[in-house]
Amino acid sequence: MDEKKESASGVTQRIYEANVLFGVAVNSAASIQAPVRAGGQLHALVSLVFSVIAVEALLNEATEMAGHFSKYAGEPQVVPVFAERLAEAEKAHGSLESKLALAYEILGKKLDKGALPYQDFALMVRLAWCTSKAMRGLIRKLLLKSFTRI
Repeated sequence: MDEKKESASGVTQRIYEANVLFGVAVNSAASIQAPVRAGGQLHALVSLVFSVIAVEALLNEATEMAGHFSKYAGEPQVVPVFAERLAEAEKAHGSLESKLALAYEILGKKLDKGALPYQDFALMVRLAWCTSKAMRGLIRKLLLKSFTRI
């Protein structure tokens, strides 16, 4: 949801949503009533998918903000570099994992892809992608089935 609203001063403000998406993930995780490793927990699935969506939203929003702030004198040189490189990665349809690693690199941090928490994150992304792909296929089948009856 890309909401924008006009403030009292007439300046358009962007409403950022990564925190809302992460809130959905946290609330869903807190709602899990089953013991660890019990299957069939919709709240676990919602938490997983929304956690990944929240990270992607955060990177996209940080890229957008860096693009806006890079126009101002006095901003650190890393700000326009961050905006440009992450925007390029998005245009090239880079994976979420590669965009996160790129953000770390630009900010001068080393992301160890062979260690936790990166491996857990990469697994979450793959699970969320497979789940959403399976759900899209199921929804497509249900829609086709309902439209062929008409």
